[in-house]
Order: sequence, then C-alpha cells, then structure tokens
Amino acid sequence: GSEILDEKLKKVLKERQTIKTANSSAKWHCYCRKKLLYWLFAKNWCKTKNYTEMLKPRKRLVKAQLKEDKLLTFTAKVQSYIDSYWKHAAIAVAAVVVLMFAITFIQSSGKSTEAKAGLEELLARDAYSRGEMDETLRRINVILDDYSGTSTVPTALMLKGRIYEQRGEFAQAEEVYNTIVRKHSNSPYIAHAAYIGLASIEFGRGENAKAASYYEDAAMKFQDHFNAPNALVQAGECLSKISRYEEAKRIYSIVLKQYPKSRSANSARSNLAELEFMD
Repeated sequence: GSEILDEKLKKVLKERQTIKTANSSAKWHCYCRKKLLYWLFAKNWCKTKNYTEMLKPRKRLVKAQLKEDKLLTFTAKVQSYIDSYWKHAAIAVAAVVVLMFAITFIQSSGKSTEAKAGLEELLARDAYSRGEMDETLRRINVILDDYSGTSTVPTALMLKGRIYEQRGEFAQAEEVYNTIVRKHSNSPYIAHAAYIGLASIEFGRGENAKAASYYEDAAMKFQDHFNAPNALVQAGECLSKISRYEEAKRIYSIVLKQYPKSRSANSARSNLAELEFMD
C-alpha cells in the first residue's frame, strides 16, 4: 500500500511542477509580449508624432495676427526685406567700408605729404638765412616739383622771386610774382608781397605809373594787410613824380580816411599838404 501511495504522490508532485513551469513560462511570454507591444507603440508614436511634426512646414501668421503685435510686424518686415535684398545690402555695406578705407588712406597720405613739404620749406628758409641761394633754390624746386599740391607752394614761390630779384634777374622775378598773384591770391600775405615786388621792379625801371598801379593793387586788394597804408603812400609818391597830382591827392585822402591812426597817415597828411600848397 505504501508503494502505491508513493507513486501517486510522485505523480501529483510531477503534475504540480509541470503546471508551475507552464505558468512561469506563460507569465514570461505575457511579459515579453507586453514589452514588445509597448516598444512598438512607442516607436510608432515617435515616428508619427515627433518627427512628422518637426517636418511639417510652419504655419504663417495671418495679417490680423501680425497687426496685434507691432514689434512682431516690424521684425517680419525687416526679415522679409533682408531676404529679398540681402545681396544689395551686402554690396552697399562693402562699398561704404571701401570708401571709408580710401578716405582714411588719402587723409593719412595727404598729411604725410604736407609734412614732408613743410620740412623742405623749413630747410629752404634756413639755407636762405645763411645766404646759400643755390641750396635754397634747389629745395624750392623740390617743393614745386614733388609737392605742388601742398600749402607750401606760395611761400616757396615768394622766396624764389626774392632770390631772383636780389640777383638782379628781374625778368625771372617778375614771372614768379605774376604767377603768385594769378594763382595764389587766396594767400593774402604772399600775394600782397608779390604786388610789392612787382611795384619795386617797375620803380627800379623808372616806370612810376606801373609801380603806382601795383602799389595801389597791393593795398586795395588786401585792405586788412598791415602794410596797406604804406603801399598807398608809395603809390601817391610815384604819381607825384610824374606830375599826376590829383591822383596822388586821391590816394593820400584814402590813407587819411581809412587808416587815420596808422604811421603812414602822417606821411600822407604831409604829402597832401605839400601838394595843396603847390596849387
């Protein structure tokens, strides 16, 4: 009886073990199936939801929505303009940059040229003060040839004219002085001196009428010059030498009227009184 009981017990235990194993296997398969379904669902959702949404074109705002926000409207207009004309804008910006660079370069180059010309003028003046006329003329010619567009040209020409005049080369001096009065009348002190130089040359030649005309031009064209009243007195004296007394009186009267406190006023008053006594 015990052997039969043992066999039945073993059979029951075996059946239970089989059922337990089957249950565990079923549970595992059920778990795996759920995980697989979840993974497939998640993957499918990502594809259909995230990526699809990202690839969809953005919706444009309608005019009514744009009007609600002025900043958004302005930004949209700017963006639209840039999109349409960005090439033109890039070309314009590049042109401005090039222009600014060119202006800076020209200004720096101009300053450098002016400085070099100024140095040459200083060396020419120094040579002139030491009586080295040939060296002075050499440096003046450097200014006129290499720095013709600088502000040192009128001074260089005036210095050149004086050297010619001192050497007795009056034709060359006259040519230089005439160049100054024609081309550099905007330099009042230099132009006035050039007229005085022309008057002096004509006076030396005995051409008192021409000398008087140059003296009067020197005074009347540059009335604020400190030497203007003296130039008028010299003009009056030149006219008196050729017996043009009425014109001389007119000149002396201008001195007394326009420059009554100048030193030349005394000379004009004395000369005018002498002419009136002669009448």
